[in-house]
Amino acid sequence: MPLNLARISVLLPLRNEGHYLEECLDSLRMQTFRDFEVIAIDDGSSDDTAPIFGSTARRDARFHLYPARGKGIVSALNQAAEIASTPLLARMDGDDVCCPERLEKQFHFLAEHPEIAVVGSLVDIFPKPLSMGMERYENWLNSLVTHDQMSDQRFVESPLAHPSVLIRREAFNAIGGYQALRWPEDYDLWLRLLESGYRLAKVPESLLKWRDTAHRTSRTSRQYSPEAFRNCKLEYLERFAPLHKGCAILGAGPTAKPWARLLAQRGIAVRCFVDLHPRRIGKSIQGLPVVAYDDLPKLDVTVFLAAVGKKGGRGRIVEWFRCHPLKTGQMLVLVA
Repeated sequence: MPLNLARISVLLPLRNEGHYLEECLDSLRMQTFRDFEVIAIDDGSSDDTAPIFGSTARRDARFHLYPARGKGIVSALNQAAEIASTPLLARMDGDDVCCPERLEKQFHFLAEHPEIAVVGSLVDIFPKPLSMGMERYENWLNSLVTHDQMSDQRFVESPLAHPSVLIRREAFNAIGGYQALRWPEDYDLWLRLLESGYRLAKVPESLLKWRDTAHRTSRTSRQYSPEAFRNCKLEYLERFAPLHKGCAILGAGPTAKPWARLLAQRGIAVRCFVDLHPRRIGKSIQGLPVVAYDDLPKLDVTVFLAAVGKKGGRGRIVEWFRCHPLKTGQMLVLVA
């Protein structure tokens, strides 16, 4: 079907979203792009989620609620995608709010950029003030707009806010939809899309208010823990970069050390840590030497993993390598 004739299905998994759901649904009903359907899956709610959604559905025939066939968000999302009747799949969560032009702007973006498989947007995480960690993530997330920016930093964090995206069904189906693994289902989806050669982008405007609460799943489930994220990254990083030929870790702090442990557990040889701090250089961490950046040209490694968490650290490393080009066959990969 030509994109100019396409409709959109909004995939909306729900579980005990009654407190915020009406605001979410109202933001969808006010969309300037009118030709859409909402496929909501109630994943065992015990509050007033179903009655609130039912009230909207009685007023608007585009809204549909189904009981979950399985358990968990991955099952609910794949069920919603199977029910959906359109070539474009949007995501939304029951506690978030989208601006009225969200679907219209993303629809036209895909129509104008046929090479793009997934389009997200900038986001406004709320309520303010945010924790320092969430503020840094919001700033980082909103700094990535183009495919190349998101591809280059794919192993730092999830480069797209899940409830902000509009996906071509063709690409979604080609990689098998969502996977139920030991890590975040959305991050896994972006990494598989990138691995398969699909292109991502964002409308460079904030089109989603992304709610941050103490009880959100990403804060309470082990599936979204830092360890789960690192395991997900390494799963795809091993296929992306020739780690088996040996690597060096740029950084020697709290971001770098867990990476060294994880790589060692997977039998991947880490030759050394590389650091700027003069008191660390010449020392040993986890049985590995800490060397200076001036020693990098002498290292017999193929992959340099830039694992620094300090603000501006990754940018300084990228700039250093611009001035000191890699040898043929060597790679710089940004991780966190």
